[in-house]
Amino acid sequence: MFNFIKNGFLLLFILNSSLIFAQKSDINQFDANEERHGKWIKKFEGTNQIRYSGEFNHGQEVGTFKFYKKGNEEYPEATKTYTEESDIVSVEFFTPKGKLLTKGQFKDKKRIGEWIYFHKGTAIIMMKENYKNDLLNGLKSIYFENGKLAETQEYLKGIKQGENFIYGANGNLIQYYNYQQGSLDGACKIYNPQGKLTAEGNYKKGLRDGIWKFHENEKLTHTEKFPKEKPSVRKKK
Repeated sequence: MFNFIKNGFLLLFILNSSLIFAQKSDINQFDANEERHGKWIKKFEGTNQIRYSGEFNHGQEVGTFKFYKKGNEEYPEATKTYTEESDIVSVEFFTPKGKLLTKGQFKDKKRIGEWIYFHKGTAIIMMKENYKNDLLNGLKSIYFENGKLAETQEYLKGIKQGENFIYGANGNLIQYYNYQQGSLDGACKIYNPQGKLTAEGNYKKGLRDGIWKFHENEKLTHTEKFPKEKPSVRKKK
């Protein structure tokens, strides 16, 4: 009887060992061309914590890869999702508690399309950006934590170009600018928190230019001309 139990335990140990070995042999494998193939798991050097996990199809990443920060193995710090039909990679970044922080897309390791950022720990959008070839291109929008729009700015090839609107937390427009090649250039209007116009004029190459009008209680109070004339200096006789 004792020998039967002993032999049974031995057989069970052998079977379990074989199963564990088979499971281990299913990961971190190469194909006949020495390309990574199947499920891969990499750990931080000298530890048992996973650094990343994902799957390869003959050297090509497929599906979702999870990347972990050292010391936090409960939630991934980032994920990358690949498809065999496209060279676009969808990425997401997370807080240490697993809340979504940022999501967007890469192509050839460069940001493209719309990127969305969230107020930390919430599902409220903090900012939206548009990219082309890793440069801001198109509309950038910033939002308050109450969800209302705080600012919009147009970009072209990474440089401010076009209209810029800035809003108060109550939704009122408080500043309006125009940019050309990254510098203030064009019409400008400034409002108080109640949305009443307080100043208006133009910029040229980053400096105030021409006649500026200043208002109080919706009435014109005075004007100023820019650039200001330098006072003349009398020559000594």
